[in-house]
Amino acid sequence: MKRKEIPAEDSLESGESDQKKKKKEKKERKRKKKQKKEKEKKTEEDEGRGNDEAPDLATAAIDYLILWRDDRESWRFKKRIQVWLLSNMYNPSLVKKQSFQILLKYLVGLQGKSREKTLADSQEILSRLEARNKTGSASASSAGKGPVGNGEEDDKDSINADAARRRVQTEDKLARIHFSRANAVAKLLA
Repeated sequence: MKRKEIPAEDSLESGESDQKKKKKEKKERKRKKKQKKEKEKKTEEDEGRGNDEAPDLATAAIDYLILWRDDRESWRFKKRIQVWLLSNMYNPSLVKKQSFQILLKYLVGLQGKSREKTLADSQEILSRLEARNKTGSASASSAGKGPVGNGEEDDKDSINADAARRRVQTEDKLARIHFSRANAVAKLLA
């Protein structure tokens, strides 16, 4: 009878050790799965990151839009890039004209809070630029007009006036681009 009891104990011990092994294996699978997810997430986050984050993100954003336009089956939504696009779409030095045209098509599918916030942002830009145009037109026309004088001071004033005039012209050009882009976005999302 002692022999029968011993195998019974062995079977219990082996049953317990099998359960422990299964638990360890399950934990190990979970740990590996978690590591894999973290690695994938890190590689997604690292896309576009480098020493100069803005140029890399700008390039990644343009590639993202082109892939969205040309190959939607392999395109994947990337929140970080969408946020960058929505934050920088009014800046013509970061989002060129052709890319902005693709972005407008992309915005048609924008949903939820992103759509609401983008519409509100575009309307805010429109109202701010309209207010600037009302108050800024007098200062823009007087920009570069300095005191009338003679000699070296006239040359310095002339150079400063030319620089101020170019700065105002550049600001006006950027304001017109921002206005036209915000207007297009507002019309599209309204």
